[in-house]
Amino acid sequence: MESMLAGKIAVVTGGAGGIGLATALLFAEQGARVVIADSNADAVASASEKLPDENGHKCLHCDVTDSAQVSKLFAYVDQTYGALDILVNNVGDFLGLVKPLENMTDNDIDRLFSVNLRQVMICSREAIPLLRKAPQSASIVSVSSIEGYRGMPNITPYGAYKLGIEGFT
Repeated sequence: MESMLAGKIAVVTGGAGGIGLATALLFAEQGARVVIADSNADAVASASEKLPDENGHKCLHCDVTDSAQVSKLFAYVDQTYGALDILVNNVGDFLGLVKPLENMTDNDIDRLFSVNLRQVMICSREAIPLLRKAPQSASIVSVSSIEGYRGMPNITPYGAYKLGIEGFT
């Protein structure tokens, strides 16, 4: 029986390591052509060895907190594949900012917002026209965290933004 992912085009943000890479590899194993977008150039190079271009995959250095880079990412997908079936919004990070809220600067809060919630909205916005071109129904999968529910001290903005992903989705 053919996999439901056979022939699908998937973009996985933060796809060069951890959950993102595991997702990308599983999608590829199931027959999808995968585009990884990740800001870690070394991890992108390593992922490229696991998902070679000649199999229809692409591993791209892309900072999804930068709107211009996200636009280029989805322009590449449009030019190369003509449509998108699956977007996996996987990027997220504490950025080492584990401290009481009263000690967080505006810059700390903005950086956490950008990497944990804003980029989900930007990537989804840019992907929607391509998702509409998919020959069958398309999907956006956004990875969140239990930290949005646990109320852990010293990660208040991170938890709020992770819960915000669920509200957005």
